[in-house]
Amino acid sequence: MKRRIILKFNKLFYKSFNFWLGFIMFLGGISLFPAVAPNNPVFSNWWWINLAEFLFGLSLLIEGLIQKPKNSRK
Repeated sequence: MKRRIILKFNKLFYKSFNFWLGFIMFLGGISLFPAVAPNNPVFSNWWWINLAEFLFGLSLLIEGLIQKPKNSRK
């Protein structure tokens, strides 16, 4: 028998530490996009670190917005 995992929207997302940490990291990673500016080397080490910060922040945002089902045994 298959168990279905149903993910729901977390209505109390603003109380989640992961959401706010992801929000700050997401905003910090937005500076990645104007990376093609004069005198700015694209694909430098800092660019890759900034990309990783942006993606990790995005994953934390999504994790904070989704409510995970609680483990319950029937």
